[in-house]
Amino acid sequence: MRIKEQLTIIMNVSNMINRNNIIRNLFVLIFSVLSLNNYAQSSERCTFPFVKDNRSNTLVVKSVVRGSESTTIDFCVRNTDVDGNSFEWVELDKNSYIEAEGVHYPLIKAIGIGISPDKTYFTDVNQEKSFSLTFPPISQDIKEINFIENVNSNWQIKGIELTSVREET
Repeated sequence: MRIKEQLTIIMNVSNMINRNNIIRNLFVLIFSVLSLNNYAQSSERCTFPFVKDNRSNTLVVKSVVRGSESTTIDFCVRNTDVDGNSFEWVELDKNSYIEAEGVHYPLIKAIGIGISPDKTYFTDVNQEKSFSLTFPPISQDIKEINFIENVNSNWQIKGIELTSVREET
């Protein structure tokens, strides 16, 4: 083969590789966008859901987000109860869970609150702190969950309705 023919072959192969890379990159981009879109569609947020039974007068469910990867509950805790008693810190039991249709979903991650023995401290009376707890994913068909810190805790919120929304108070 002459050098000119070899160069022509090399250029043709190079062009094919570049075209294949462009096609491959385009395919990866389209797949990524579709995956993100599908993920966004597969999560559902219920803001300030109706609660049937809350044993705590200091803990409020702000929202529940159900996704394909996890279920996250956003809470707000106030360090002064309805009787005017205040406390300096809060902590969460590592065995906290949500319950749906008799199945327990254990705590995976906590953001903004200490896991016992670690504590989260308040600096003022009547202060509020927000925190998020992440659990395994629950089915989109589930209409109601319970949050249980532990069986001896006042932090038991039962009948968190995932289909209703109440106005923020």
